[in-house]
Amino acid sequence: EPLSSTPILVLMTGGTAVTGTAVSVTNNNYMYMYTYTLVTGDTEGEATYRFDASGVTDLAGNEAAGDVTGSGATFDKTPPTVVSLTSTGDTNGRTKNDDTVRITATFSEAMSNPTVSVSNTTINGAAMSGSDNVWTYVWDVPATANNDLLCEVTVSGTDLAGNPYSGTTSMTIVVDNVAPTATAIVVKRGDNSKVVVTFDEDMDVTKTGFELTSGDNLTYSPTVAFPTSKIAELSLTPILENYIYGNDGYIKNDAVVTLIMSNATDVAGNGVVRSEEHTSE
Repeated sequence: EPLSSTPILVLMTGGTAVTGTAVSVTNNNYMYMYTYTLVTGDTEGEATYRFDASGVTDLAGNEAAGDVTGSGATFDKTPPTVVSLTSTGDTNGRTKNDDTVRITATFSEAMSNPTVSVSNTTINGAAMSGSDNVWTYVWDVPATANNDLLCEVTVSGTDLAGNPYSGTTSMTIVVDNVAPTATAIVVKRGDNSKVVVTFDEDMDVTKTGFELTSGDNLTYSPTVAFPTSKIAELSLTPILENYIYGNDGYIKNDAVVTLIMSNATDVAGNGVVRSEEHTSE
């Protein structure tokens, strides 16, 4: 029924009275609708309300029965942050053609349909899958003629309250589709008799698939060490009086050694499928 005056809305957020005063009221067939726009000074937290009916009567003078209280949405004005941005399927941030890289973004709070972009690719604002604060994107790495193509991964989106993520968290993934090259192979004599191989890029030091063959038609599996990620040192236990080693236990002068690198790969997984023939020095 019609009222003599409009009940007063007492609104609080986070247990504190709101600081704004712009409350609009719409009366539609005795249904009062109150609209308040939250402002920066308001406290984050659950929104609670009370309708103060003090002194409110109907047109016949009957007083309102009492106040009405309740609660509603939660006020959130804090932008989300990225807790972590990680990837799997690559090796130390390097990948190659036909690899599948899974990008995972963990946010500080639940998000609403975040997206991902990868520079130097066609991925720009692609939808991620997930829920709550953890979202993922599966990237099928394309072929590229460029070696060491730098791809910067970034994410964007808003939290459930509409606050946009405005951070700068990113990670770099290198797409490498070019096989490594052995730039120098040296067969050394002396107390440290060994074959030293220098590559033009970082190698996967866990791959030790090197073999040596010689004029005696024997194949040797050397002990492999990587003093650096670009240098492999191959050592053999001296086998006396064979084609490679003389009876002094050192590699012979002018011994011809063929190096087979069929299982060696760079960090991205590109293999070295080749053989090299070298003479000792």
